[in-house]
Amino acid sequence: MRTERGSFVADHVVLACSLATVRRMTITPSMPVPLHAAVHGLGYGTITKTSVQWPHRQWPPGYATTAGRAQRVYEPTMDQPGESGILMAYCGGDGGHQWATMPEPERIALAAAEMTAMHGLALQPLGGYSRAWGAEPRFGGSYAVYEPGQVTAFWQPLREAWGRVHLAGEHVATCTGYMEGALESGETVATRIVAAG
Repeated sequence: MRTERGSFVADHVVLACSLATVRRMTITPSMPVPLHAAVHGLGYGTITKTSVQWPHRQWPPGYATTAGRAQRVYEPTMDQPGESGILMAYCGGDGGHQWATMPEPERIALAAAEMTAMHGLALQPLGGYSRAWGAEPRFGGSYAVYEPGQVTAFWQPLREAWGRVHLAGEHVATCTGYMEGALESGETVATRIVAAG
């Protein structure tokens, strides 16, 4: 295996990354045709997540959906101690694409304004953070989205090793789209490698 940092020799290779990254790799010998089609054809979500920290929690617990551009808003710090809290805007689809074209400070300001209107907040935010996963070159999207016909065509090829090369990540888990699935896929690959000796 050759990388920008040098050449490596290994008994097995685990590609625990987004398929967007695998698509840019030069792999010799070539992948089997069904696997190549799956790697290059699997869809990805367009979620842009924007977190805004507030000095006090002046909102009811739970999850909110809005007709505004923030789409869905929830509190990921709900079970954490302290007075300050974070509200997260979870924007996907065309909205996620649109938010990805904005600079991060603009996304944070937009999310904060919508959260203020939604919950009637009389506060100034402490700060924020926004990640447009579709605009991240090493990710290419937020999570795998199996489009019509892709489960039957891509599911099995993505989950089988080709030679001593294995895919890991949420896109090859039993329940795709979540960190838990990424961990599960790592355990699956590790078990397969240990069994192979």
